[in-house]
Amino acid sequence: MEFKTIDYDVIKLIIEVQQKTKVVSESLFEAQVEAGDYKIDNTGKRNFDLTAEAINGIKNMRGHLDETAVGLKEIRGKLKDYEINMNKVEANLGVTKYEVTNESLQHLKATVELWKESYNRFLKQTRKY
Repeated sequence: MEFKTIDYDVIKLIIEVQQKTKVVSESLFEAQVEAGDYKIDNTGKRNFDLTAEAINGIKNMRGHLDETAVGLKEIRGKLKDYEINMNKVEANLGVTKYEVTNESLQHLKATVELWKESYNRFLKQTRKY
């Protein structure tokens, strides 16, 4: 699966979670107010305080999701820039895609060997002088 597809899916899910966390926070707060439940639990905290902690935890998580979405958007932008630059390079070379084959590697190897021989001959001749 391409990063682009994953990126869009993740950002879509982040937006859905953000919308749902807002609804959950509001529901928690409304339920607490309606219940008027100020009983103290075994930790010494009132239930209303526990609800407020839960809401703050949800807000904190939304903040992390926001940061993740921003990071993904930045990465997406950089990857798009990279893709554009690669397309420009390919267009300048006049090649849409270059496939490395065994035959092309053999030609490259032969060229390197020829270059080595030429270079060694050049060094031998320069040492004579």
